[in-house]
Formats: sequence, structure tokens, C-alpha cells
Amino acid sequence: MTFWMDLTGFTYHLEYVDAGGLNTRVLRAGKGEPVICLHGISGHLEAFVPMVRHYVNDFELHAIDMAGHGYTQTPGGPVTMDTLCDHIVAYMDAAHIDKAHFVGISLGGWVSAWLAAHHPDRILTTTLIAPPGDPHSPVASNPAFVEHLRKITREGVLGTDKEFTRKRLAAVLTNPDVLTDELVDVRYAIYHQPTFQAGIEDLMALTHLDQYEKFSLTPGVLAKIKSEVLVVWGENDPSGDGTPFLREGLARKKIVFFKKTGHLPPYERAEDFARVNLAFLKHGLAGVEEGSI
Repeated sequence: MTFWMDLTGFTYHLEYVDAGGLNTRVLRAGKGEPVICLHGISGHLEAFVPMVRHYVNDFELHAIDMAGHGYTQTPGGPVTMDTLCDHIVAYMDAAHIDKAHFVGISLGGWVSAWLAAHHPDRILTTTLIAPPGDPHSPVASNPAFVEHLRKITREGVLGTDKEFTRKRLAAVLTNPDVLTDELVDVRYAIYHQPTFQAGIEDLMALTHLDQYEKFSLTPGVLAKIKSEVLVVWGENDPSGDGTPFLREGLARKKIVFFKKTGHLPPYERAEDFARVNLAFLKHGLAGVEEGSI
């Protein structure tokens, strides 16, 4: 069954919005306070499709292809944290969103944290799902590990065999049941757009040490985040447990681990993730119990 069946029974809009001059693909559904959902590096808004139905009665959800990702226009030049954040703020302005809840996976979590630190007036709450940005991460300490990630991404984007795309997805999805042929086909089609292929090195700019260090989530940056923060991590995340720097640096947070889950809890365990996240969005940290589920 296609995962687009998850969008039946309610109204949604798949549309393009001019955000700071970039033609930006957005999935929008529901009514209420806005929730902006941001995917990971080389990802796309489909990462959130399975969870949308759980939000539409209480919130207006906006799942966005970030700058240079998915079917959103490439900005030209390295896609840095400034590029990504400026694009999201421009989208909020275009969509007449004053403040929003942010839900970000991986790179999207890093962007959400950076926005919370540097644009606190635009933030209601922040949900960080396995974000990079740790100053002591493998980007700084293990260049070979990072080059492997770049290698499998390049293979997925530039290789003609769909198995390269499947391999890239398998690097973040530990449950083979959710790594469907359809998901591979969707990612393959995105990867093999000529503009996406031409911009793949620019898209990976933040994996390089100079950019990573410039935008790391140092204790000083994390101290600027005044919103409440829900941190989510999959216990089987291939990147390991990256929560210690967040536990130490964030003042107002709770951390929830998802058992038998990899890097994408909103996709791998959509209903369970939505239950925890909605409790947070509605009731703040008081609505969340730390631990593993």
C-alpha cells in the first residue's frame, strides 16, 4: 500500500511557495497553531507523511523541502546553516506565520535548534530528533566516518542503480519493513533530478569541518535557546546516542528514546512519535515523561 494513503480522510495541500526567491515545495494540512517540520540532509518532506493525520485536528502542519532539497529550488552555492535558516524564515514570512512549533529530524533538528537560538521570537517550542551539531562529533574526530557518509550519498545521487539509493536509506532506517520499494523510488526520483545532482557537493557543505565548526551547537549557542525542547532519539540510531551534549547544554528539555527505532522516529513509528510529540505541543514539558518507549 502506498504511503500516500496516510493522507486520506482529511484535506491537505501539496503546493509551491516563493520563499526568499526559492520555489519551495510544502505539504500543508490541518488548522491551529503552526508546526513546521524539517527533514534531514538530502531528505525531503515525505519523511513526515505517515504522522500528518495525527496532527490535523489540533495543529496546522507545514512539512517543507528545505533549500536545495527535495523539489525545492537550489539556492546556488554551498548550502550552509545561514542559507537554510534564512530560507525557513522567508517561508514563515511568505506564509504569514509569526511563530511556530518546530519539529526537525537530523539536519532539520540542527536547523531548528539554530533558529531557536538566533530567532527566538519566531519559536513556540522545539522538537529535536537526532540532531547533529555536537562540537565533539565524528565530523571533528573521525573524518573517515564522515567521508563514508558523503560517499554513500554521492553514490545514491549519481549512481544509476537504485540499490545505491536503497543503501543510503538503509544508513538511517534500521527497520527493513519501512524501507519500501516506494520510498526508494521517491528518493531515487529526487536524487536524479539534474539540478539535484549538479548541486550535491554544495548540499553537503555542512559535513565539512569548517562549516560544521562554525555552526556547532556549542554550550553558548544552546544557552540561547529559551523555548522548551523535546529531544527524541532512536535507540538503534546508526549514529549512536548523541544526547549527552544536549542534556548538558539545554536548560528546559526532556529526552525520550524510541526502542527498536533508527534515525527517523516520525517515519518509523509515526503513531507513537505523534502521541509523545502532541502531548509536548499541547502541554509543554509537563506533558512528557522521560525514558524509553
